[in-house]
Amino acid sequence: MRSLNLSLFLLLLTPVYSAPTSPITFGIDLDAVLERSSPTFQWGMLDDANNYYPNDGYGDRPQEWVNSMFGANGDLGYMLYSPTKNTLRLDVSKLTLWDDRTPDMDDYVNDYVLDQPRMGSGYFEITWWGNSSSDLPRKVKGQVDLFKGVTNLSVLTSTSGEGFDLTIFANADLTSENVIVISATGTGGGSPPDITFVPANPNNNDHDSYIPNPPPTTRRTNLDEFSSLEEIFQPHLKGTVHATGILRVEDYNLNEQQRTTIYTSLSPVLESEDAASEYVRDMTIGANSTSYSNLWNAHTSYWIHFWPEGGLLSIDHSLMEAFFYIQQYKFNCATMRGEVHDLMGPWFIEYTPWPDLHWDLNVQYTYYMPLVANRPLWTQSLTNYMESLLRNGNLKTNVPEGWRVDSAAAPTGASSLSGNVTCNWVAGPDCLTAPPAQTGNLMWTLQLVDLAASYSKNDTIKTAILCPLLDQALMFYQHFHIDNSSDDKTIHLEPTASPEYPGPPGKDCNYDISLYSWGLQKFLDLKCPSTTHLSLFTDTLNRLTWFPVANSTLAIYDSVPYSTPHRHFSHLMSIWPLHLLDVATNETNYKLAHDSINLWLATPEEDSMFYRPAASVMNLLLKQKEAAFDNITYVLDKRVEGSTWYREGDAGSCTETPYAAAYAIVDWLVQSWNVTANGERIIDVFPGVDDVIELGKGDYVAAPSRIAASQFWRMGAEGGMIISGKRVVDSKNDEQIVSRTSWVGVERGVGGLDSVLVRLPTMERPIIYDANLDVKRRGRINVEDDVGEGFVRVSGMDEGDIIVLFSQNNRPEDGFVFDNNGGCEGEYNHWGSIFNETNKTIGEWPCLNRNM
Repeated sequence: MRSLNLSLFLLLLTPVYSAPTSPITFGIDLDAVLERSSPTFQWGMLDDANNYYPNDGYGDRPQEWVNSMFGANGDLGYMLYSPTKNTLRLDVSKLTLWDDRTPDMDDYVNDYVLDQPRMGSGYFEITWWGNSSSDLPRKVKGQVDLFKGVTNLSVLTSTSGEGFDLTIFANADLTSENVIVISATGTGGGSPPDITFVPANPNNNDHDSYIPNPPPTTRRTNLDEFSSLEEIFQPHLKGTVHATGILRVEDYNLNEQQRTTIYTSLSPVLESEDAASEYVRDMTIGANSTSYSNLWNAHTSYWIHFWPEGGLLSIDHSLMEAFFYIQQYKFNCATMRGEVHDLMGPWFIEYTPWPDLHWDLNVQYTYYMPLVANRPLWTQSLTNYMESLLRNGNLKTNVPEGWRVDSAAAPTGASSLSGNVTCNWVAGPDCLTAPPAQTGNLMWTLQLVDLAASYSKNDTIKTAILCPLLDQALMFYQHFHIDNSSDDKTIHLEPTASPEYPGPPGKDCNYDISLYSWGLQKFLDLKCPSTTHLSLFTDTLNRLTWFPVANSTLAIYDSVPYSTPHRHFSHLMSIWPLHLLDVATNETNYKLAHDSINLWLATPEEDSMFYRPAASVMNLLLKQKEAAFDNITYVLDKRVEGSTWYREGDAGSCTETPYAAAYAIVDWLVQSWNVTANGERIIDVFPGVDDVIELGKGDYVAAPSRIAASQFWRMGAEGGMIISGKRVVDSKNDEQIVSRTSWVGVERGVGGLDSVLVRLPTMERPIIYDANLDVKRRGRINVEDDVGEGFVRVSGMDEGDIIVLFSQNNRPEDGFVFDNNGGCEGEYNHWGSIFNETNKTIGEWPCLNRNM
């Protein structure tokens, strides 16, 4: 696997500080909120009162991976579901398990999905009794416990009370063994189920021309009278091998109930069977020595402490609130060990068409949420990965050989973990990244690296990673831009491809012009240390052509208007995420953006909805709050399945879309992308929330109203700032709900800005502040509420200071408390249940009456 520079990794770790006592009270019961948010399941022939269902209760079981109970520890992942009425299946997989074929091999074909794809490991089949049709479970109840990071399932196998309980977790204590732990205990006099491992088919690749690895082999060893070890070795064509280790312990618990405990570990790809065996033996035998109870305590302690360390929210719509928390759980499951997040995360999907990293949207779309959720360790999984690609030079090998002295590029579409372009998927000449293929993917990824530096205020990311890669990405464009110095002196681009737009490539691709423009301006703003290219980039920026426009809307290419249904927003990058068009103060730009977005949304691709989160963010930029809300409820209603997974086709896992939807929800609550003309950072609080909601308007699928009462805790903002806020309902009747911002918390993180503008246009003046600081520190802080345009300027805070802004005439009687909105009880535990999913797909969400 990749080798990281440890000293740089330590530099990139966001500094921490012990914050003083905050004036904001953390009054939320996280366990209770997360319990009502947890994916919950029930199926079988009996209801909670042990009455028989009038219809087949087995149709509500989670039959596929999209409905699974799932967990992971940043490397090992599992998914539990019920493919048949009388079986359970537990998929296990490893995030860092990739095939390893190299150009020196006869079987290497220069195609990442055939040479170096993600690989599956296998699954446990869980059965009981004779596994016949008469062995159908009477009642099954399960839940993913978000608060503790554990899956629990209770199976009643007979009407006389016999059954078993399953508890599953992927050990999150990074100081102990890297294992998935399965505990199966007989209940009511019953026995644990039979749990049999089925190795992955070496040919479980979706592509017909894939040459499978040799078949696996198995070795079983009895360790003592209670325990045994099973090792499954999967040889690779390279001559390497990876292994699955399964240590099984059969005993009784303190209640004299029969119990089976399984410790499972998956090795990385290693040089020999002996090395793979040593790895899984160390992990599984070590886990058994550590003991189940110690692993459980360390694992659950990790998750309990994890939750309050980042951004939290509480809003009226409980199913949307739960959706946000499940994405936090999912992302932490995927990246807690620092590995970059690909399309699947640690949950390998059998026969996936995309066993890879997608560079033309998916990687980037994945990483917006961690920024606003104030989870810098998640973002570091991307910045560390980009640092490794900078150091190993793989991005340089993606460009034509004559350009490699000064240039680099990401793959045109997708790649293995190596980041190398191959002959798969719209590659350029000689299977490289070059015109007329897609060329802007590295620049877009660097926008995420820049945001990571801005949100964490970590200058090391800028100087050590962003600036050198930005220099190489800009020089890449220099090799194929067209300098009309003898004509109109405007710089254009050779024909390149707009991601996923049908038809031939074209000149001045909007995707590339937008990204090139952003990169040039960013390089100059950062004052990157490149005396060689500074004047070159300055001249290029001054002469680069404007974003192509046709028929009064943003075009795909020069003189090629948007005219074909297109799920990607590649021609709209200047609106979002790059924010190059001033739509706030420039009426011409506003109309251009408005008409371009409306045309795009009026002719979407019907079989895909990954664009909806981006549409929501763009709607809000244009102050179309209702449309911003509707775009999220629409994708949740129509395409997000089961336990919040999004897929295209049967096996095409696309984790980025739910993450992007969670980002869009936070975008309604706080934004920080904007600056004034003199560079002062603007923080917008509750920009997607209206003061007055007309209840008779805006009915749309599952969205009878927008957000009213809402609050958030310690969300991230650019400039190293951390923001909290609360809105309360002032009044409501059958016609409208009136709400207002009660208070806003401003915290200056390590390296955070000394001065920021907080936009509070409707908060009654005068606005004052409170803080639990000594007189000397309070004396340095200045709050100005008369600076115009609804702004409040906050300055003079020390690192770690936290203040609360509020109206002098409306000081909250109960103080500044982040607590629980209550939401709607009918929406609790919405995700997971097939019953809920069936209802929502016909437009009937469990609860439409807002409980405020």
